[in-house]
Amino acid sequence: EFIEDLPQKYDTMIGSNEDKEGVLLSGGEQQRVCIARAILKNS
Repeated sequence: EFIEDLPQKYDTMIGSNEDKEGVLLSGGEQQRVCIARAILKNS
């Protein structure tokens, strides 16, 4: 659901103030992204 709500789905830039197309994440959202990246990296 989270990704489906982003403007460009999986291609949306996150956490970038300089990129006008980027999306800033809350602290909890940042944690979830970090956990997901760690899980995918180890698989």
